[in-house]
Amino acid sequence: MRFDLSDLRLFVNIVERASISLGATATNISAASASERIRHMEADLGTALLIRDKKGVRSTPAGGALLSHARLIMAQSDRMKGDLAEYAQGLRGRIRLLSNTAGLSEVLPTFIGKYLIENPAVDIDVEERQSHGIVDAIRNGERDAGIVADFTSAGDLELLPLALDQLVLVVPKGHVFATRRSIEFSRAISAELVGLLGSSALTEHLEMQAAKAGNRIRWRARVPGFPAICGMVAQGVGPGIVSESAARRASKTMPLKIVNITDTWARRRLSLCLKRGEQRPLYLERFVAFVRREGKREQPRSRSSNTSHD
Repeated sequence: MRFDLSDLRLFVNIVERASISLGATATNISAASASERIRHMEADLGTALLIRDKKGVRSTPAGGALLSHARLIMAQSDRMKGDLAEYAQGLRGRIRLLSNTAGLSEVLPTFIGKYLIENPAVDIDVEERQSHGIVDAIRNGERDAGIVADFTSAGDLELLPLALDQLVLVVPKGHVFATRRSIEFSRAISAELVGLLGSSALTEHLEMQAAKAGNRIRWRARVPGFPAICGMVAQGVGPGIVSESAARRASKTMPLKIVNITDTWARRRLSLCLKRGEQRPLYLERFVAFVRREGKREQPRSRSSNTSHD
């Protein structure tokens, strides 16, 4: 069996993207070369590693075993490179981070931005997923860390507190809900809402909560980002559900009313999720230390009131 790191990285990229061509692109080689290298790997092992069909590719049982070992070997290689970089040209690394919608819009721009400014030799890749998907990905070693909400069980993973996130309903002036200070989620979704595009983690979460109650959200419009939601709401298109901090920022310049959502799941603590007690590369250890320090400074945002801007 003669596999090098480039073979293993190619295989991981293909399986994670369920596509030989996309995996080849991520590895900076042609699709034809990628197919040839996978065939050589299968020939060396004497068994198939991928199942190929019209939907793409997925790993066989043997491929799944190889995937686990490949991720472990690649992580060990990254740790070695990170440690050696301390003695060579300074600490350098790339943190693979996952985040839910709230973390993506409310934590990353300032919190992670501050870290990147203080650590110019470290890069961060960020991908949006739902909290439960983030927990599974961290546990399986797919990514280094993730920002999750506390309603998701993290099991044996470590959680470092980052911030509090309150979901609120924003409504235009004159709306039937504009005189309320608080509202139940089931009542809030009785109106057609302005929301995020369907691929967002928050949209999936809200639709899941509605389904649990036997309801369905009727989306009047879907837009990219909390500011766009607030802008559509301010024009009178309909109510929207956003993070409280995003709503308060928007209410300084837009004619909005903020209504607190009373359901317990609407008030969440955002935390950094990562494997507990494992040996980490130095750049990731310093990132964890930064989170511990900055997380302690975060003051709870406990007030949610009916706010307007005329």
